[in-house]
Amino acid sequence: MGINYLSEVEFEFKDSVDTSSLNGIPTHILGDANVDMDMNLPQAFSMSLFHQLDKTWAVLGSLGWQKWSEFGKTDLSFAQVGNYTDDRNFIDTWSYGIGFHYQLSEPWKLMVGLTYDTSPVSKKDRTIDQPMNRQIRYAFGAQYEYSQDVTLSAAYEFIDAGKAKIEQSGLLRQGTLNGEYDSNYIHVFNVNASWKF
Repeated sequence: MGINYLSEVEFEFKDSVDTSSLNGIPTHILGDANVDMDMNLPQAFSMSLFHQLDKTWAVLGSLGWQKWSEFGKTDLSFAQVGNYTDDRNFIDTWSYGIGFHYQLSEPWKLMVGLTYDTSPVSKKDRTIDQPMNRQIRYAFGAQYEYSQDVTLSAAYEFIDAGKAKIEQSGLLRQGTLNGEYDSNYIHVFNVNASWKF
């Protein structure tokens, strides 16, 4: 059994805004003002279990929580107009995972796993620049014990990020935005080598 905690990470950015190409915004409102932006990466907690069923099979399970509600808030500070917080109404997420290890032979081990992550945002608050939805992760891999000191492994993960439906109404000067993504998928490949010394 293992427990892991990642604390919140705060980022602070400083830049200036060039409004010379924007029509309809008086320069005395923004001008070329300095801008401070603060955002947080969410804190996370996870718990995992490992149980060796026999010499061939092992089962793994995991449960995780992430505080995405803080990631959805971005604090902006303009030198001439004051402070503003952009809140995208994110919600905290949970993840559930299960996996299996199969000892094919003395040097070879096969691994397979499935993870489900809840959505950090509802369809009425989802935006096209961050089309995040629930995620289903399918993964499998292989590990080869080259020697007592060297281990080689490779894995592939397919992430189904959902259709990410968007239902926004009353957007300023843009009207209603409705739609979904036909292929909201992510492919992840990993090759790893470890050396004990």
